[in-house]
Amino acid sequence: MAGDNIDLRFLGEKMREVQLDLRQVRADQLRMESEQVQTQERLMRIEAKVDNLENGVENGFKSMNDNFKSVDARFEQVFRTIATNTQVLIEAIKSK
Repeated sequence: MAGDNIDLRFLGEKMREVQLDLRQVRADQLRMESEQVQTQERLMRIEAKVDNLENGVENGFKSMNDNFKSVDARFEQVFRTIATNTQVLIEAIKSK
């Protein structure tokens, strides 16, 4: 029976070691889950920043496109004015 007690104590010690190991594994798991949540939150913030940047770039291109249309309209007006003035000048020269 003395041999049985030694074996049971040995098994008890091993069970305590396993419990400690399991506690450590659980603590590590919780830490990793926390890190994962933090990483996901950072990723969401980065995605939001990228979305804002993308919207800003799209708005910038749209604004530039609108400015080009405005400049094109001004050039068209200038070309019509030059053409009209040229016609007036040619008619004035012909009439002299």
